[in-house]
Amino acid sequence: MSMIEKIKSIDLQFFHALRSYSVSKTSDKLLRFYIYMGDGYVWALFLAYLAIFESLNKMIEVLKAVFPVAMLSLVVYHVIKLSLRRKRPYVLLPDVTAKISPMDKFSFPSGHTMNNLTVSLGLINYFQQTSPIIILLLIFMPLSWGVLRIYYGLHWLSDVLAGIVLAILCFLVGFLLFP
Repeated sequence: MSMIEKIKSIDLQFFHALRSYSVSKTSDKLLRFYIYMGDGYVWALFLAYLAIFESLNKMIEVLKAVFPVAMLSLVVYHVIKLSLRRKRPYVLLPDVTAKISPMDKFSFPSGHTMNNLTVSLGLINYFQQTSPIIILLLIFMPLSWGVLRIYYGLHWLSDVLAGIVLAILCFLVGFLLFP
């Protein structure tokens, strides 16, 4: 069995194991709203909070610190996604339907994981003296969005894992290029 075949096998096993769990209608609505926040809305709310409760200058400082790594992540994400064009689980598996609408056509890498984790790492770097609970939350959100997008039929485990690795690389390269 080749490495690609092993990855596909693990992806399929994890996908079906995760999808074997069911949640109540209320939990489903809450999870869908939570995933929706990963479309960038959580960061817009954070910036609004900074502008209102801190200062506009603080918001601009944070934007200057995070924007370069976020843009690098988006460029890398689009180049890879449009080059590889990996099909989503709901497209490849006849018994699976997407439980939420995808933002684009292809699955690899998980942009929700990659781009949100890159932003989170940029914020952690900027707010170095922040609470460990905030740091855990900033890491938890993108990872949980990735897992939930597997649950809802949009991604494979390897999409999410690649998103994590690429986010770390984009943050590190972005931080070196734009200190």
